[in-house]
This record gives sequence, C-alpha cells and structure tokens, in this order.
Amino acid sequence: MRKVIVLSINENPIYQFTLPLVVWSWKRIGWEVMLFENCKGTNVDALFIVSKYIVRFNILRVLIENIKGYRSDTIAQVSRLYGACFAEEGDYLLTGDSDMMALSDYWQFDPNKITVWGHDLTDYQQIPICYIGMMAERWREVMGITSSNIQELMKRDLEEMPDSGENGNQVNRWCTDQRLITKRINESTFEKDFIHRGVLANRYPVGRIDRSAWATYHPNLVDCHLPHNIHDNDETFMKVMRMLASVFPQEDFTWFANYREEFKKTLQ
Repeated sequence: MRKVIVLSINENPIYQFTLPLVVWSWKRIGWEVMLFENCKGTNVDALFIVSKYIVRFNILRVLIENIKGYRSDTIAQVSRLYGACFAEEGDYLLTGDSDMMALSDYWQFDPNKITVWGHDLTDYQQIPICYIGMMAERWREVMGITSSNIQELMKRDLEEMPDSGENGNQVNRWCTDQRLITKRINESTFEKDFIHRGVLANRYPVGRIDRSAWATYHPNLVDCHLPHNIHDNDETFMKVMRMLASVFPQEDFTWFANYREEFKKTLQ
C-alpha cells in the first residue's frame, strides 16, 4: 500500500516557502507526496527555487486552474479533497497542510475505515483538514468522484457550498474545505474511526509545536505548525533551526539554510 499525503499551494509565498521542509518530513517517515498547485500570478523565480528543492523528492505535482468567482486560496484548499482523481488503486490518501511538518510517524490507521485525527480540536464541529485519511477508492465514493476532471468536480461542489465564493463571508469561505468534507463524511455510511488528539492547558493540540504557542518540550511530538515569517525574519529562522536540531539531531539542515537564502533573493 502506498501512503500519500495530499498538500496544496497557491501564489502565496508563505505557504510555498515551507513546502520543501514539509515534503522532507513526510518522505522521512515513508509517505509519498501529492501536491496541487494553483499558482497563477506567483513570483516565478520564487516558485523555481521551491521546485528546485522539492524535485529531489520525486513528488506528484498537479496544476489546477482558477475557477471564476472563487479565490485561489479556496481552490487550493478544496483541491486536496480530490486527490483520488490522480491516485492509483490501493493508495491511502491523507490530507495535510503545506506549512505542517510531520515530526513522528503518528498516523496509524485501519485501511477499511475512514480515519479522522483531531476532531476534538474543533469541539466535534468541523472535521479538520489535518488530518483525514482513507483509501483512494473510498475517497472517490465519499466525494462523488466520477471522472478525473478535477475542475468540474470542484466547481460542482463549490456551487453547493454557501459562502464559498469570493464575496462570501470570510470566516466561512476560509473553512470551505472543512465544511464540505464534514458534510460528505457525515452523510457517508462507511465505518469511521475518530482519533482524538487531546489539547493542552493552552488549548493547543497535544504533541504540536505551534507557531502561536512555540514550545518544543513535548513528550510525544506529532507535528509542527510552522511560522509564517521564516523566510524573512532571522529570529524566527533561528528558532526553527533550533527546533529542527532538537527533534532531528542526526540530520544536517544546511540545505534548508541555503534554500532560505536563495528564496529570499527572489523576493528582493
């Protein structure tokens, strides 16, 4: 069985920059990577540098087009729900974020079930996009994927979602992907496994190093929600480098420092 983490980016350099580090983290624990890209209007030089550093990981990259009436971030976010359009039979697909590093091999699952990690983090309301996993054939059934035309499938589903358009309520629009998959999973009769993450006293997830509550001393590390300003803030960059040295003491992250310098130059 091939395990595949499904990520996405748009033209926002914040999410493009963290991608090589996130891809590295998933490949390290044996996951393949599928990346949806909606990057029209992006800084071509910056994207070239990102591509230079992720090409070594041999990931599947899928270019997606804009859909009239919808923002590029909405398109990118929702696209992760259609990874089964490009998956092989027997693939297991897990949704993730381009700024969320895997710090351990936490994601254990029963392939016969839909597995949702961290539903407790939303007080059991929306199902969080980090993380939802199921076999590709189950994704096809849950999302009603009847063809490989991802543009048509996304347009079909977005038209059914209130506030998903560019003029929709900002909070609801930002959560369009989660609102859509929550609806589909709730309607599904397939067996589901909800794995509760647990929260700390500060209300952040157990085992997560989070950019808004940066602490590396967790007994069982799971993931890291990376800061937005690593590429242009030296203090933040050093903070992340210290975290990497602490969590992965046997690894050499000189490549990441070099990558940052190359990326920075494209934004000047």
